[in-house]
This record gives sequence, structure tokens and C-alpha cells, in this order.
Amino acid sequence: MPVILHATFALDADAETAVNIDPDYARSYNEVPGLGWKIWIRDPDSAINGGIHLFADRASAETYLAFLRERMAGRPDVSDFNATIYDVKVAASLETHGPIDVRVPSREA
Repeated sequence: MPVILHATFALDADAETAVNIDPDYARSYNEVPGLGWKIWIRDPDSAINGGIHLFADRASAETYLAFLRERMAGRPDVSDFNATIYDVKVAASLETHGPIDVRVPSREA
């Protein structure tokens, strides 16, 4: 069953740095096992940044979240990290054209 990982954090950076994500870094998310897509989010008034991620299953999301928590804990420019994993209500989401039927590509060569 697909799940959504919603992660947010405060970023101590100027607006240009916060908004301009390196394209190679962004593309690296295409290699995260089980990840279908990521939407990058930012509230310019509060400096809260984060992402909304669609994972194929809870196990993939939990594995990635453990990695993400460790990475964020090591960044001096990040504080107030929060994350929640939600089950997707598949039938209702498909009725409202939710992009949850995106197939997670195989990343095996």
C-alpha cells in the first residue's frame, strides 16, 4: 500500500539558497528505493522547508526516514525536524485524481 512521508524542518539559510536546489541533488532522489516522487515545499514566511514523498510501501518510507533523520541531525543549518508517515486512502485518492497510481520504477540495473 502506498504511503506519504511528510517531512518539514527549519532551514537557517537565505531565500536564494533555500529555493535554488541543485538539479543533480534533486535528481538523486530518483534513486531512493521505493520512492515514486517528491514534492519540494517551502513557507517563505517561517523558513520551514520540506517535502511530501510518495513511497510504494511503509517499509521503504521508514528506511528512508531513518536515513533522513540522521542526515538532518548532522546539519547545523537545520532545526525542528518533524516527519510523519501516512497511509494513502487509495480508492478515494484515485476518485479525486490523486497521483498515487504512479509506478515506482525498478532501480535495478
